[in-house]
Amino acid sequence: MLPSWVMYIGILINVAFTFDYLILTLKGKVKPNRVTWLTWSIAPFIGFISQLSQKVGAEALLTLSFSLIPFSIFVASFFNPHAYWKLSKFDVICGVLALIGLILWQLTSIPNIALIFSIIADFLGGLPTFRKIIIAPQTENPAPYLAASASGLLTLLTLKQWTFRNYAFSLYIFIWMGVVGTAALIKKNKQSSSKEIY
Repeated sequence: MLPSWVMYIGILINVAFTFDYLILTLKGKVKPNRVTWLTWSIAPFIGFISQLSQKVGAEALLTLSFSLIPFSIFVASFFNPHAYWKLSKFDVICGVLALIGLILWQLTSIPNIALIFSIIADFLGGLPTFRKIIIAPQTENPAPYLAASASGLLTLLTLKQWTFRNYAFSLYIFIWMGVVGTAALIKKNKQSSSKEIY
């Protein structure tokens, strides 16, 4: 187990790489999917409130950071008309399903069940961006997703108690952001290689 202050390093890594993504968004060099980034800001915020109600310790700060950072990207996408991904039917469906997940979360009185619904909602909100990475990797940057995954891992390594409420969201972030970031990295590298060939 690592000392608890290591978790703050993870949060700072996540903030630093997402700030770079924020700048790229403002410049129109990446095109965030608004459904994803709005869901990614709402779901963790409700999760943060849920964790506070259960008196979860400093691990809740990671959850809060995963709310505030995506919200800044969502807002930034409105400042450049070229800095957003146009919504498709798939995006809307995922957004609606994520919203249903958030509503179910609020209707659930059992905190851990509510936490599961928050993770489901967060995952569904991320699917449009994952799909966008597959079909248009040039619109994405893998760095913030990989940084988020590293942040989740560092938080897990600092846990003193392995209870579901303490590890669930961090484990989910570690795995899902790792998958998204790795996919973005692979697709961008393949795209760069194909350009060099031709």
